[in-house]
Amino acid sequence: MKFLVRSFTLVLAMLVFTSVEAKTVKYELTQLNSNNGSIQYPGLNFFNAKSAVLTITKGLLPSDTQLTSLEITFPNAAKLAATNFKLVDGNKYRAIVSGAWIYKEVIVELDAVPFESRAQAMINVFVSERTAFINPVVEGTNPGASLFMAFGILRDITPTRIVDTATAIVSNKKVTLSLRDRLGINELGRGVPEGFVIDALWYGKGSRTLYLMSPVPRQEFDYAEVIGLVMEGATDVDLFVSVKFKDRNGFEMISPRMPLKDLLDQAYAP
Repeated sequence: MKFLVRSFTLVLAMLVFTSVEAKTVKYELTQLNSNNGSIQYPGLNFFNAKSAVLTITKGLLPSDTQLTSLEITFPNAAKLAATNFKLVDGNKYRAIVSGAWIYKEVIVELDAVPFESRAQAMINVFVSERTAFINPVVEGTNPGASLFMAFGILRDITPTRIVDTATAIVSNKKVTLSLRDRLGINELGRGVPEGFVIDALWYGKGSRTLYLMSPVPRQEFDYAEVIGLVMEGATDVDLFVSVKFKDRNGFEMISPRMPLKDLLDQAYAP
């Protein structure tokens, strides 16, 4: 009997472990700022970077998170694209880029911050001074002289898709609701601050984005599997909407239901 219990526990643990697949997430840096470092070369200007995009792979555990690529563009310099990042000293990612601008090698460094929307990120780029016996990507050594730095706030730009749709009549007008497959943050700051994301098309009023409250904390957004819309009621006063989803362990849940009319009034307010 004890053997059977242990076997069942092991099988359950394996199912939970395998229920979460690696997720690929993209972020851009908003409020982006950049400056030249201590090394100055005539005509090479790294001020006012135009964009910085990070690609992250997230696994089951925080230790499984990996920065896979970084691309920075500038108005007055060629773009920088870095891959093959390695975690150094447990708190920063580093990658070597060969042949960047006039330099044989540069080293790109990014602090291992929690990769989630509205987290701050700092990028430093150095001119490599390594010898054949020192590998700055593996060893916790000084990466070299500063070429430039860039910093900003992470914003999730991972492409989304529609997983479910529903229609309703509100204020005698048809509303079409389209549920996205990823949770998000309400950048407009009006109504629900973050949660499940629904694109609404209200006849005669246009399109807006609705946000439904979610029991999923922000650091778990990337692991939730959005399944579908749940509609209850038939009239303006008793029509409620919620979302069916699975958490990172594969357990199916339903979010708190919210009055659809209130959500629409908030989103469509002048």
